[in-house]
Amino acid sequence: MTITICIILMSIKKKHDKIYIKQFNNIFKNIKNVKLYFVKWNTKKLINYIIKKKIKGIILSGSSYRIFNKNIANIDLKIFNLNIPILGLCYGFQFMIKNLGDINYLNFHLDKKIHIYNKNLIINNPFKIKKNKYFFNHYDYIQKLPNNWISVIKNKDQIWMAYDKINKHIGIQFHPEKYKKSGRIFYRKWIKYII
Repeated sequence: MTITICIILMSIKKKHDKIYIKQFNNIFKNIKNVKLYFVKWNTKKLINYIIKKKIKGIILSGSSYRIFNKNIANIDLKIFNLNIPILGLCYGFQFMIKNLGDINYLNFHLDKKIHIYNKNLIINNPFKIKKNKYFFNHYDYIQKLPNNWISVIKNKDQIWMAYDKINKHIGIQFHPEKYKKSGRIFYRKWIKYII
């Protein structure tokens, strides 16, 4: 059985899209029975496209858009009613929480600078992954979750990973696709979780 994954590119610039496409292709090329579809966030009839391709999992990519700005990557909110598990990466996670919860569930760094760093993390829920290195690259972050969401990894007032136990949605503030080893482990576990 082939698992169809739609990666929605939430980037501002085409060069960022190319980086994401290359990273995801490198990660998924060794994961059997997975077919990737890449679409831009502003694709017309996105919901129809997802239904037509019989998508089994959706990834909302990161972005240099800021969730608090008026000009943001925005997709049809009907995507949350498709009963398809969604993985939100960084901005994708923020987009999910803003629209499934409230903009007040988010905050931003007071220095208004981008925060870039690596962290070694252990993931225990909704699947288990031993300690691996993950890349962080963000301005904004999650502080509160909607009902049915469970915080998995938290640092002070920032929620770095959470999941919706009913819909199998997962949000992460980091980027597993940045590093091949971490990415392959993470996405293999995610695929097993959603099927």
